[in-house]
Amino acid sequence: MKTIRHILLFKLFSLLFFTAFSQDIPLKFKHLKVEDGLSQTSVFNVFQDSKGYIWLGTRDGLNKYDTKNFSVYRNQTGDSTSIDNNQVHDIYEDEDKRLFVGTRNGINEYDYEKDNFRQITFEVNKKHRLVESQRVRAITSYNNQLWVAHDFLKCIDKTTLKVTHIYNDENSPLSTILHLN
Repeated sequence: MKTIRHILLFKLFSLLFFTAFSQDIPLKFKHLKVEDGLSQTSVFNVFQDSKGYIWLGTRDGLNKYDTKNFSVYRNQTGDSTSIDNNQVHDIYEDEDKRLFVGTRNGINEYDYEKDNFRQITFEVNKKHRLVESQRVRAITSYNNQLWVAHDFLKCIDKTTLKVTHIYNDENSPLSTILHLN
């Protein structure tokens, strides 16, 4: 009987404790539209960086939002400091606060000071030319290396920008992982 009373008291105090500290916090949402400066309504990726900017990857460029204004980055033919493609599929900030953008063509590193990009190009393996897409599906980093998944896996040394291609065959587990997205 004493045990039941202790359990009931514990539940009562737990209920009171969680009720007292679980107050409703009003959330405020702002819907961003083309009229506000967004380049396009099909947003593939949303990311907030360590500086507080909100980055949106769309079919028509990379959008940087500072809570008041948009800056839109699009490919400029012949300009190697522009983003390499307008379809932005992934945005990633590494542990050194470097921003990487994955597009339909590959990887771009954003330079905050110059407000432009450094394109990191992949050589397409001629053997896999018909099946290899440059569309980046995911980016992550580990041990000063950037790992990029598209139809195959790439490892990029962030110091030298040397790209190592990690190919797989159709029956490997890596193939299944890379084709989930």
